[in-house]
Amino acid sequence: MKARIDGRTRTFSYRNGVLTVGTGRLGRGTHRITVTAADYQETKNMEDVGPILPNTRAFTASFVLR
Repeated sequence: MKARIDGRTRTFSYRNGVLTVGTGRLGRGTHRITVTAADYQETKNMEDVGPILPNTRAFTASFVLR
């Protein structure tokens, strides 16, 4: 899993269904957060098919600090 704010990788923790992302020092204004997660379950498949792709999901949102 990766968490980014404004394109910079941030520290995070995920416990009990809650993701907490370290923001560092963000200034006022609009910022963009992106969280990407993959389970790589497909690497366990035995089929003889093309390249193995992870089951990846991404979440992107904007937020404003005032």
